[in-house]
Amino acid sequence: TTSFQAVVFGSYVGDGTQYRTVSLGFRPRFVILMGEQSGDSRFFDFGAEGVTRCPINLVSNGFTLLSLYNNFSLVNSSGKKYTYIAFP
Repeated sequence: TTSFQAVVFGSYVGDGTQYRTVSLGFRPRFVILMGEQSGDSRFFDFGAEGVTRCPINLVSNGFTLLSLYNNFSLVNSSGKKYTYIAFP
């Protein structure tokens, strides 16, 4: 028997803070993050179990965004819309 928990889709609008946690109610194994930047420019990043040194950290109830990771603020820029897919 194989159990399957559905993926979670969601979105948020960036608030420009350095740290931000997106609550999912579970610890994801993988998160894909897509966001707008300027004009038609889009941003893409991911966080995964065992992956370090990235701006998306997986935590017990969701994921935390590190906006100033390596001097980039792409994951939580104020007023920008981000869409994510989280895999349990």
